[in-house]
Amino acid sequence: MNEFHPKLEEQIRQFVGENSRLKRKIAGLLSVVNSTYEQYEENLVDRKTVFSKYESTLLEKGILTHQNEVLSNEIQLKNFRLEQCKIQISNFEKLSHAGSFKINLRSDIMANSNQMSRMFDINEYEPTFKNFSSLFIESDLINEAISNCKLTKSSIRFDEVRSIKDNRYFSINGEVINERGDELLQVVVKDLTATKMHEHELENAILNLEFYKSVIDQTVLLSTINIDGKISFVNQNFSDISGYKNLEMIGKSFDFLMTDKTKENSFEEIIESLKLNDNWKSTIKNINKNGEIYWLDTTIIPFIKDEKVINYISIQVDVTEKVLEEQKVEAQRTFYETILNNLPLDIAVFNEKHEYLYVNPIGIKDPETRKFVIGKTDYDYCKQYKKDISIADARQAIFDQVLKSKKLLEFTDKATNKEGKDVYVLRKFFPFLNAQNELEYMLGIGLDVTEKTEQSMQIRESLVEKEALLGEVHHRVKNNLSIFLGLVEMQMNRMQEPNLINEFAEIKNRIISMSLIHEKLYKSANFAQIDLREYILDFVNYLSKFFDVEQKVKIKFELDEVFANTKNTVPVALIINELITNAYKHAFEGIDNPSITIQLSEKDAMIELAIFDNGHGLAADFDILKLDSLGIKLINIFSKQLKAKFEFVNQNGLRYNATFNNNKQIEL
Repeated sequence: MNEFHPKLEEQIRQFVGENSRLKRKIAGLLSVVNSTYEQYEENLVDRKTVFSKYESTLLEKGILTHQNEVLSNEIQLKNFRLEQCKIQISNFEKLSHAGSFKINLRSDIMANSNQMSRMFDINEYEPTFKNFSSLFIESDLINEAISNCKLTKSSIRFDEVRSIKDNRYFSINGEVINERGDELLQVVVKDLTATKMHEHELENAILNLEFYKSVIDQTVLLSTINIDGKISFVNQNFSDISGYKNLEMIGKSFDFLMTDKTKENSFEEIIESLKLNDNWKSTIKNINKNGEIYWLDTTIIPFIKDEKVINYISIQVDVTEKVLEEQKVEAQRTFYETILNNLPLDIAVFNEKHEYLYVNPIGIKDPETRKFVIGKTDYDYCKQYKKDISIADARQAIFDQVLKSKKLLEFTDKATNKEGKDVYVLRKFFPFLNAQNELEYMLGIGLDVTEKTEQSMQIRESLVEKEALLGEVHHRVKNNLSIFLGLVEMQMNRMQEPNLINEFAEIKNRIISMSLIHEKLYKSANFAQIDLREYILDFVNYLSKFFDVEQKVKIKFELDEVFANTKNTVPVALIINELITNAYKHAFEGIDNPSITIQLSEKDAMIELAIFDNGHGLAADFDILKLDSLGIKLINIFSKQLKAKFEFVNQNGLRYNATFNNNKQIEL
């Protein structure tokens, strides 16, 4: 069993001792009262015997009448005193929760005191002692004890018996006395129920104290400090965590383990604080014998006896893990707060009521205003700083929109600053939802995009200008080519030699292929790329009408929509011109149902172009590098300019296949 605190143990012992002395005092007082009562009755019997013996003589001498009066008065006084004594005995029995009775060992007649009758609800006289013993659970033992008392004239004693009727506790003490020649068993029965209850309560209190002490010893660090600030006691927990043995700490200053000795946690300051408060609380940082740091939540209370402080009790709890975790959390908070405070964004976090939970210094620069809005709405802000309420209405509308859609909202906000300059802010609102798909909180961020917006506007203006200029360039190039084309046609009209006319016609077609490109570009909204499908349709239809007025050759188009870089378009146009021209000039003599097929597609940024006819094709032993044909040479040159993989194939006519990269970026 753990030891109690010395003061508590002393009080318990004192209480138990006082109860023991009370029992002894009650028993002694009962013994004195009974003895006095018996002596009085014996004296009264003796007087009655003497009076009977001399009654006739006294009558003859005339003395009796006077004596009768004296004796009568004396008897009345004695009876009065006897009644008073009986009343006192009865009152004492009530106060002491004790009753008494006598049993005539010869006749078994039992006479009860009034208190005895009240205690057990029995008559003043009961025929035998068995009626008394039947009141208790231990009736057999009581009968046996009284029977033995008859034989041996010994006393009886039961420290604890239980009543059958209501299960109360009683003690029974009796001894044999001689009264006017009769042997009587005088018995005192004391009700112990209240005492037993107090004992049980005391036992439970002791058990509880032992339990609490055990819990305290296992969970807290306990120490006592004398009025001089010196340690006078430490429990094992304190010793274990400090690394010092108990004797090494006794007599040391209470703060000898502290790492931060300040005025606030000095003994003098603690005493001053205790004068105003019931206790002193603080979290202190200690260092153990091995040099390791630990933290204790400390409460110091004064121990007072007789209105005087005897010493101080220190109750401490090890909170090292909690403090380390809080430090870690604080470090993380500081880390993220530093990031949030220094990001080039204004950041605000709101709860479901549109109240500010956090706003960084970029969002609200003034620290007092920033402090004010926490827990407040934009309406509170407008009211406090006399702003137009429409600001709060607009922000509430945005909040409600995101709250309803539960989706990201992004827009560019335009405002005017104090200098009258337009400011553009890209704003995004992110709703964060809980498991029930309800708004947990909302994050709003704003990025100043004024410079970027102004640059974009300048770039757009510049692009408009450049597009206008580039359109004008294409238009001028197209016009210049048209002039050159006119000169070629004028020269052709003056020629008589057919071969020269044909040569100039091919030159004319090449010029037209390039002129058509520039015409489409200056009419297009995008100068970087051209619709190759549309271009091929227009240009091949032109060549078809130029070479085949009667439209005997069938043209088949298998064209996907492909937008090609203008850099690639001119070589493609010239390749198509040479292949279509060669087909009309050389492929279809003697061929029924002549046809030309043009295929165009794009896959994974690679353009595939195929042009083939059902004509005679090239000779079986042809060599593309040795052919002395300007058209074939030009096709070879332009294919290499495209960096294309190309080939000529004789397959029921001549087939040209080319694959090249569709680089849509403008090369500067």
